[in-house]
Amino acid sequence: MANQFVEGFKSFALSHGEKVAVGVGCATFMTLSFLALSKEKFPIKPDEVKEAAIQAQTNLNRDQDDEQVLEVITVENGVDNEQARFEEKFQKRESVKVTAADFQVPRPWLVQEPGAGVMRDNLKVIPPTKLRGAAGRGGAWVYALDARGNRIEIDPEAEAAKKAEEEKKKSSRPRSSGVGGRPGMMGSSGMMAGMDGMGGPGSGMIGMPGASGATESARQKREREEAERRDQERRANRFTSGSRADLKKAENNAGDNATPEPAGPPKSYKEELRGLRWVVLTALFDNDQQRELWANALKIEKSMAYPNYKEVQVQRQALRLDGTWSNWQLVDNERNRRVTDNLPEEDVDFSDPSVRLTGTLVDRLPFLRVGFWVGSEPGELVPDEAKTLPKNNQNLGMGYGGMMDGMGLMMGGGRPGGMMSGPGSAMGSAGMMMGGGRPGGMMSGPGGGSMLGMMDGMDDRGPGMNMSSGMGMMGMGGLDQAANYPKSDQETVMVRYLDTSVDPETTYRYRIRVVLYNPNYGREDVLPGVDTASLELFSDWSEPTEPITVPADLAIHLVGAAPVSGNPRDRKDAMTYQLSLWDESYGVTIVRDFNAAPGEIVGKMERTRYADYSGDTVEVQTVPIDFASDKLMLDGFGGSVAMPDLGDRLPPTFELPPIAFLLAADGRIIIREAANDGSDPNRIEMKKSYYRELQENGKKSKSTMMDFMGMFGEEDRGAGGRN
Repeated sequence: MANQFVEGFKSFALSHGEKVAVGVGCATFMTLSFLALSKEKFPIKPDEVKEAAIQAQTNLNRDQDDEQVLEVITVENGVDNEQARFEEKFQKRESVKVTAADFQVPRPWLVQEPGAGVMRDNLKVIPPTKLRGAAGRGGAWVYALDARGNRIEIDPEAEAAKKAEEEKKKSSRPRSSGVGGRPGMMGSSGMMAGMDGMGGPGSGMIGMPGASGATESARQKREREEAERRDQERRANRFTSGSRADLKKAENNAGDNATPEPAGPPKSYKEELRGLRWVVLTALFDNDQQRELWANALKIEKSMAYPNYKEVQVQRQALRLDGTWSNWQLVDNERNRRVTDNLPEEDVDFSDPSVRLTGTLVDRLPFLRVGFWVGSEPGELVPDEAKTLPKNNQNLGMGYGGMMDGMGLMMGGGRPGGMMSGPGSAMGSAGMMMGGGRPGGMMSGPGGGSMLGMMDGMDDRGPGMNMSSGMGMMGMGGLDQAANYPKSDQETVMVRYLDTSVDPETTYRYRIRVVLYNPNYGREDVLPGVDTASLELFSDWSEPTEPITVPADLAIHLVGAAPVSGNPRDRKDAMTYQLSLWDESYGVTIVRDFNAAPGEIVGKMERTRYADYSGDTVEVQTVPIDFASDKLMLDGFGGSVAMPDLGDRLPPTFELPPIAFLLAADGRIIIREAANDGSDPNRIEMKKSYYRELQENGKKSKSTMMDFMGMFGEEDRGAGGRN
């Protein structure tokens, strides 16, 4: 039975609950309204606020004397006047400057001795990151090597006599009247008779090279003296000249009791212009983290921890015809070092020298006589001001592509011309500031001729201590960090590898790892299980690069449909191709357009102008050049296509992007599209560079240009001292 009270309350709530809730809400509202109205109102009016704001702004804008402000602060805050004049006290103390860095010692006073808690541990090597690659080709001067890999020495006097004999033969042709040796002209008894090589027998004109028997001309003497000076500079460094065998000999003689070899007379080495194909790899390496790992493993302070990098090891894969990749193969470092360790001059880097451990993690770049560098430095390590030229320098001629053409492409995109990599550079003499006497380049010797990228002035490929004893300063806990090898305090350093052993028209994929000398090699003050038998330590392999294709020696690009002419022999279905032929002898690229129709071979023998770099100066010649390729045109379509008559508003023809099908010698069908080839930056740059070379060098005379520049103390870039 239900409760009577509950039933009654339920009935009341259902009937009058809403009224009670409304009544409570109204009572609350009235109470709060009464309390709000009974409160005291704010005495400030809006006009007063506005007036106060205007007055404050006026006070802020008014000029006030510093003494008056200081006096107000002193009076209002009760601050002592002597205490308030803190600025005067600060200026007095500033006159006597004390810098804490002046009293900082380079290394801690105390070095932990081997014992409990300081036993060395295993060292971990981290892999590099952001690996990138770019293919290229060009021509550079390198030292000529014999079969054993040693440089070929030359006798400057014999070489000068040989050149003089060659010049004498050239000048033995009949002379016209009024030139060559006549009194009053510029012959031997003329006004310039006192200048060697300027107006001697066989000259007759200013700057014409003359030769009297084996007499050394002024230019030849200057070249020989410059070569001797460069060789003396190289000998000032630890590794001065020679091959890899010379470097090994220097390492073996690095002990305390080693007897230095006598310097002897300066040596000159034969140089040759060589065409190079390459893939340049760049990556970033966390040097700061590796220093921490080095310090933890050796139980030393991080300020003393400098990893002893040895080299970069590289593996690559080649893309097969079936679309699969070959197995990973180790790239031969010794083969590539035959180039990078034998450079008479180096190209200029734009990154800070402290991020380049040259000779260990960074390969040197040959100074290109022909060609340009692409992607040779990570953009993250190049200062912003180095990526662009000032406006007043934008008109300087900078060889292939110019400075401004390439600077925007340098970081992963390209650096056409590098620093003055091509003939006709307007900065041919400015490059001499980098040392070495050759305009535009940086003089180098193997293992460290260049001063850029050499930390502490040292470039040692050795383990960093005398390993011949097997123990390497045993018991000196951490003092081996003072050994002579490249070091850097930068958090991130550059990794660069130059692979010159690539094949044309081949696609590669690379991965790299860093190699360190084992600081625990042969030591006893180590924890159990620490590797003391291995001389080298390796990082893990990096992530592979994107596919990198080395250009073919004869590149074919489809330009478009062949223009229609009145010649009945010309076929209407012919296509125009741009053929870019790379000459491996000197690294020169020669460009020419050819028409080919279905059933015809693309390219043929044709007389073509090209820049000859084989001599002391560049000479433009016209000779027969074989452009015949191994590609047969099968079919093609495109160009101007007729349309049906659909009215006056529509044109009678429209342009269809040309497409050609080529049959290669290995049976592949190659499709070339004018839409892609026409905008290919490599094709455009090769064509621009080719015609720029012809334009710059076609106006020069091989016999007069060199001596004109030598007369005023200038040398044609790349011509002086070449052998």
